[in-house]
Amino acid sequence: MTGKVRGWFPALRGGGAGRWRADTVAGLTLWVVLVPEVMAYATIAGVPPVVGLVASVASLAMYAALGTSSRVVMGPMAATAALSGATLASLHPTGPAEALALTAGLAILCGVAALVAGLLRMGFVVAMVSKPVLKGFVVGLSLAVVWGQLPVLLGAESAHGSFWKVGKIWLDVGDWFDVRSALIGIGGLTIMLVMRRYWPRSPAALVAVLGSLAVSWFLELPQAGVSSIGALEVGEIHMGWPSIELSRWGRLVGPALAVALVGFADGMGAARAVGTTVVPNRELIAQGGSNLGAGLVGGMVVNGSLSKSAVNRDAGARTQVSGLVAASLVVATLLWLGPVFAWLPHATLAAVVIAALWELVDFKGLVDLYHVGRSGKVEGVAVWADAAAAWVTFVGVIGLGVLEGLLVGVGGSLLLILYRASWPYIAELGVLEQEQGDLYVDQARHPEAQAVKGVVILRVESGFYFVNAEHVRRQVLKVARREGVRCVILDGESTPVIDVSAAQMLVKLAEELRKRDKVLAMARDVGQVRDILAEERKLRAMPHYASVGEAVEALAKDQT
Repeated sequence: MTGKVRGWFPALRGGGAGRWRADTVAGLTLWVVLVPEVMAYATIAGVPPVVGLVASVASLAMYAALGTSSRVVMGPMAATAALSGATLASLHPTGPAEALALTAGLAILCGVAALVAGLLRMGFVVAMVSKPVLKGFVVGLSLAVVWGQLPVLLGAESAHGSFWKVGKIWLDVGDWFDVRSALIGIGGLTIMLVMRRYWPRSPAALVAVLGSLAVSWFLELPQAGVSSIGALEVGEIHMGWPSIELSRWGRLVGPALAVALVGFADGMGAARAVGTTVVPNRELIAQGGSNLGAGLVGGMVVNGSLSKSAVNRDAGARTQVSGLVAASLVVATLLWLGPVFAWLPHATLAAVVIAALWELVDFKGLVDLYHVGRSGKVEGVAVWADAAAAWVTFVGVIGLGVLEGLLVGVGGSLLLILYRASWPYIAELGVLEQEQGDLYVDQARHPEAQAVKGVVILRVESGFYFVNAEHVRRQVLKVARREGVRCVILDGESTPVIDVSAAQMLVKLAEELRKRDKVLAMARDVGQVRDILAEERKLRAMPHYASVGEAVEALAKDQT
């Protein structure tokens, strides 16, 4: 029995002496932070706060069983909650019951997608979204969510929809603005921002929630008309397979794939941030199981949380026992503390969301992407491509919507790969004379390097494929036309692969230059490139050399 449990619960192993006490303390700390945050994230998804708590219990338990990290915390998060909310808004549910069913159904499909991907060993899919694109998506999403929560902070009961739809709500600000809600919301937000600034490890969200509960109870704010969340009623949650029409299931498939992709990227980032080593394919299975469990208990989509994982680590967690302790305390909250939250204003939950996402509205990070590209000597696409991809994704999220912006981002990632492959950087090398031998370096980075008379040395800093073969051909012909140039040498050290189309292009180019009484040679070609170019016909057309120096010496001698 013990071996079976340890096999199913890899993240519960180890921890050393005293781990039970350490994990219990960490679980208590995690519960303090988790409860107000997941309640707030549920409101982003357009469902009652109790849905976030129910999802947390299931996901924490499932991740403890399937996950490979001892510190990652699985639960509702802002990005996937916003995607869930956008999906729900696009489907126009007929009432609260269908909204809950669609939210649970999305979690189930997300879980199935992640499980299948994990079983098919598709952990590499996270690389489909580049870091700049993910940055633009997160900044745009965070800004959109904060923008949507501002009316709630000031008295509105809810404000769902696109960035522009929320903007229209402000035209009727006189109808929903409430001074008491605004005071308690802004007060809670101020408390959290100040505490995070000066006491970053303090449970700022819990302090704000408890403070607003006390004020709301003392002043009887719900009876005075202040919008409050009401008691946490587990009875309104439908557990089991959600009742959804077949056509509605079909419309959930695309969003589920998007949520699974973003959730997996966030989860892997959380695992790296807390210093744990995870198995990507096993993490996909863990994410799938967590979402499947959350959906079947009537919850919402979940993924690895960076902020809560950091809290778990800093609190001294050694194994996933801390997550199970937190899950048990959330169950206790649902059973015995539900009526207390009837006094909690919506404005306070809006403040929790805004405080959690404020630092993610990082325009400076988007601008820095451009400056990072310009920090080197490389010109062209490398200077602006990352920044452009990030900003296009950001604009897509704001202008088109969360789901549409994500599609723009993924499409941008793929286009960025193709564009970079099509236009690789080609360095022109010069020689630096040194005692231990000549060194051939990029003249753009080393202006002191000297060109070799009659010879141009090019280094293609990329694989050599059909998509960039024409670009390389044009560059070779361009330098070959220079006055006095008789030889062009391709330094193959930084070209790890070549395809048949590119190889055939090189042979034809070498023959074309030979007719002009010029030579195209290859030096330092490695591995697969050497194998592809090793045929006798290609060797006759284009001589090969073991080093650039050897090629320069041989070809320069031939020209004298």
